[in-house]
Amino acid sequence: MTQEQYLARVISDQRIMRGRELFAEHRPLLDEVSGKYGVPPQYIVALWGIETSYGDNTGGFSVVESLATLAYDGRRSEYFRGELINALKILDGGHIAAYDMSGSWAGAMGQCQFMPGSFLSYAEDYDGDGRRDIWDTQADIFASIANYLRQNGWNADRDNNFNVLLKWNRSRYFATAVMQLADSIGK
Repeated sequence: MTQEQYLARVISDQRIMRGRELFAEHRPLLDEVSGKYGVPPQYIVALWGIETSYGDNTGGFSVVESLATLAYDGRRSEYFRGELINALKILDGGHIAAYDMSGSWAGAMGQCQFMPGSFLSYAEDYDGDGRRDIWDTQADIFASIANYLRQNGWNADRDNNFNVLLKWNRSRYFATAVMQLADSIGK
């Protein structure tokens, strides 16, 4: 697939329009989070939109079961064993119940699709309820995305921020899509 084909698939007019609607709907919270973490709100919304279609497609697999299976697959078993242990730490911390801990077939979780290790490093309890809820709590989702970006070097330099997005997902197509969707949402 070429970059143009990828962008055409990922940045539809519908995704742009929905992103603008949600940007407007959540603007006070997004501005607050943006002020705290230094990440413009349109980038938070763009990542949310590309990762899970604004929370509509978070995956329906048990994270623990997926990671347990992948831990014994052989190809990247050491990595997935570590992520399985991280998932168990999240459960032990009371952030979510095991039956609600759903995500992708590879263990990416919630509306920002964090792997358990990223959750432990970057997820935020922005609403102060004692849980980092990247599944259902908008404040925690937005703050977690922004915290990840800030902790990985987000600043005012667009070229630098493209490289920060490559830390989120190593695909240049993905980083380009986030930048373009953010530009379209922020207009």
